[in-house]
Amino acid sequence: MLRLLPLILLVSLGCHSGSPKSTARPESVPGLNGKWNAVSVIISGIEADQEEFAGRTMEFASDRVTLSGGRDSIFGTATLVTNALPTQCDIVYNAGGGEKKSLKGICKVEGDKLTLCYQSGGDVRPTAFYSRKDSGVFLEVYERVK
Repeated sequence: MLRLLPLILLVSLGCHSGSPKSTARPESVPGLNGKWNAVSVIISGIEADQEEFAGRTMEFASDRVTLSGGRDSIFGTATLVTNALPTQCDIVYNAGGGEKKSLKGICKVEGDKLTLCYQSGGDVRPTAFYSRKDSGVFLEVYERVK
């Protein structure tokens, strides 16, 4: 299941707020651009063993996002909806064979901490930074690489 984590992560950052969307690149969210180390991963309400995500990094640069570490690396583009609360983040990436996948989720930056929350599979976007049992929701916390 954690092998799918990078794929699921990059497909799941975004949501509909009812008001017109104001899309932006990652640099429009203060502090988002840069490299981040995973420090906590919760999947369907269950905290993953640190060994499973140790060494996992996420990097935002302009509209590009890279998730690396573990067995897979994912490269994609990120679009943010900054007038939504919380900020929505859509990531589109190549899943191989030319197939494009997308992740819809939410994100927030608090100082040197990045929190991402997304639903595995489908087009459902979380509305809160919470992962309950059997929900298929990933809640991931990263710290900025200095």
